Amino acid sequence: MSLACIPQFIASRDIKRFCSREEKIQGDLETARLSRLQENIFPESIIKSQVLLKFIFDLQGRQLLEGKVQASVQLSCQRCLHAMPCELKGSFTLLIAHDEMHLERMQSQDPMLDLAEVVVLTEDGLALWQLIEDEMLLNLPLAPSHDDINCSTLFASLKAQMKNELQQDADNQSPFAGLSELLKNRKLE
Repeated sequence: MSLACIPQFIASRDIKRFCSREEKIQGDLETARLSRLQENIFPESIIKSQVLLKFIFDLQGRQLLEGKVQASVQLSCQRCLHAMPCELKGSFTLLIAHDEMHLERMQSQDPMLDLAEVVVLTEDGLALWQLIEDEMLLNLPLAPSHDDINCSTLFASLKAQMKNELQQDADNQSPFAGLSELLKNRKLE
């Protein structure tokens, strides 16, 4: 199975069947549907992301979800505050637990399971959009900025303005220069 559109949820009852068939879900997902991601990217930048998800069993017979996410988004440069392109790429492997009790049973059987990333299914099943959004958020840079330090005309104009102000301050006489003139004039009298 290969879907062109990523479903929002996969029902819990379908997970085992997907894993036994090693189902793949591949397609695009508009970032406009991901509200938490929209809060972190440049306003009004609607970008599609490419997603590849594969359901499999591991060697112990546990259900896994392997995924790859790639998206081109516009972020706000932290130096100039203008839009800048950013490529988000991420991959993940998640162990699927059907509920908290299932997770506890798996953890009691395998102490190393604490090191694995686990997703616990909700009443609706496996929330694919949320997983994809989480992966994108984890791959956002902490302080995005253009590669060039003079990344925009705004930054360059602020830099020039500060340079002019510093030059004017250097060109201005000392505030005590006027006082010395008064003292000279007074001595002449």
